Amino acid sequence: MREPRPAVAAVPVALIAVLLSLAGCGNHRPTRLTPPAGATAAAQPPPSGPASAPPAGGCRSGTTTLTWQPDSPPPTPICVHTGTEITVILLGRIHYQWAPLTSSDPQVAAAGETGQDQEGAAHSTIHAMRAGIAVVTATATSRTEPADPAITWRQSITVTD
Repeated sequence: MREPRPAVAAVPVALIAVLLSLAGCGNHRPTRLTPPAGATAAAQPPPSGPASAPPAGGCRSGTTTLTWQPDSPPPTPICVHTGTEITVILLGRIHYQWAPLTSSDPQVAAAGETGQDQEGAAHSTIHAMRAGIAVVTATATSRTEPADPAITWRQSITVTD
């Protein structure tokens, strides 16, 4: 005859809560820049035109990430130095598909290929090529209802040397 097995202890509820909070539970945030190490986030006024100069020390360099979710406020203009790579994540909406990112001036800010993940988010990299201003856009359209409104993302990028 076999001995009965001891009951497995239940996982404490506190441990489950901690794990869920670390996993993020699917919460998404509106557009946000990931600041470079050691930098402090500062509000940056939008450029007033091609001749406007970015604030001293207010431009990012290296790599940075932009994440945007439909129904969020429009992204604020950003300033980066030449050579900066900007990773873009455009979160999805059910039954919508993002078209590739396009730049108003690829010689200033060149958008790379756009990929989609299984949740419908678009992923791309923008390369800051030379000083100037470019607007990068992408549009998501419904795959099931052509009459549904399109979703448009626009990001103004000032590139400085």
